[in-house]
Amino acid sequence: MNTRRYRPFPILVLASATLSTLHADVTTRYKTEMTMNPALQALAKGVNLPAPQETALRLKGGKGFSSSMGITSIVDLSTKEITVLDAATMRYAKMPSEQFVDQAARAMPEIPAGARAAIAGMKSSVSSTKLTGRTAVIQGVDAEEREIVVTVDGPSMPNAPAGPSIRMVMQLWTAKAGEATRVPAIRELAEYSLDSFATMNPIENIDKMMKQFPDLSGAIEPLMKEMHSRTPILRMHVDLFMPALVAILRNAPGLDDSAPLVEVNYELVELSSAPVPDSVFQIPEGYQEASPSELMQALFAKAKAAAQQ
Repeated sequence: MNTRRYRPFPILVLASATLSTLHADVTTRYKTEMTMNPALQALAKGVNLPAPQETALRLKGGKGFSSSMGITSIVDLSTKEITVLDAATMRYAKMPSEQFVDQAARAMPEIPAGARAAIAGMKSSVSSTKLTGRTAVIQGVDAEEREIVVTVDGPSMPNAPAGPSIRMVMQLWTAKAGEATRVPAIRELAEYSLDSFATMNPIENIDKMMKQFPDLSGAIEPLMKEMHSRTPILRMHVDLFMPALVAILRNAPGLDDSAPLVEVNYELVELSSAPVPDSVFQIPEGYQEASPSELMQALFAKAKAAAQQ
């Protein structure tokens, strides 16, 4: 029996390699893992959450390299040019950084009219950020936790409880004040994040990517500002609650209606200032050049096919 595996396309990973002035060598590696409420997993037979994924970012002398799910991108910060590589077909495409999101937005498949209609009218909001008082040491860095709550209000449903249709609770761990001075890699990543926010205008870029969901894009701007206004995120935990769906599944065996339906953990598992080889930022031998539109269309087609397996 075929199962269906959903994999988020790493647009944010590719787009993260933006413009900055870098001085030190830095390597980071993050691990992302999703888990589903056991009762929901039992009902959603044939639907598998993606296996744990790793994301890498390497910086050296004005260049950036990112890798996720077998797709890599290289940025030359002096020329403001992004090179996207597809390891599966051994092809690459170069484009100015300001065209990257335009190409990605054009390559995104159209959402079916029925799905757009269901989403239309949903309104999102984001709470103010609050310190929780929890602290931890993550890869040798003293970190503190902040919490943000995102809610989405949708059309009323029969027998559904009052309140938002979706509630997402996010705990973000960032380095404490002073750690950017003590840890050179944190200082470099913080500068990279601030410069990319100022140069690339990620709010406008996210709006382009969210053009099919205009009513939900309002939650993105405050989240992006929070993520770029502090030191880099070292750990993130997300709990997703959907009270309306829980009401429908109330009689499902083993369902705990107070537990999240889906949990996401995003954790820094490597932070290094060791020298990064120059070869990391070179196009591998044997790769053939493709047009940006052709390569981006192929990447999205591959992601769509993988989601339907």
